[in-house]
Amino acid sequence: MSQQSRQSSRAATPPAIAVAIGSGGALGSCARYALGRSIPTAHQGFPWSTYLINTAGSFALALLVISLVEVWRPTRYQHPFWVVGFIGSFTTFSTAVVETDLLFAHNFGVGVVYLLVSVLSGFFAAGLGLVLGRTLAATAGTPR
Repeated sequence: MSQQSRQSSRAATPPAIAVAIGSGGALGSCARYALGRSIPTAHQGFPWSTYLINTAGSFALALLVISLVEVWRPTRYQHPFWVVGFIGSFTTFSTAVVETDLLFAHNFGVGVVYLLVSVLSGFFAAGLGLVLGRTLAATAGTPR
């Protein structure tokens, strides 16, 4: 594949979409910061704030995607703002990985529990968000 065809296959992000993503990201990161500060984590203890943020984000992501696709008439900016921007910056995979690594170094058992509970809770929360979203879509009379 030539350089020119590779470049033409990548569409540039329109500035308005980038603004939507950045605006959602600014709000999502502020929400994450506020929630993280409101739930302090003891040194080498279970990182409750990151756990709750990521679990809530998994639920919200699933519910939002179903709502955007099956309930509301999506605008061009809703998905970039909410899904990519807000939820993308609200959730924090990198912090969860760093906290897991620190727990492994200082309290391996808590690290294993944190890792397993985080992943399982994320799947459960996302599943719950999907079920709730589809239930709301069905009650709103929206076809799937």
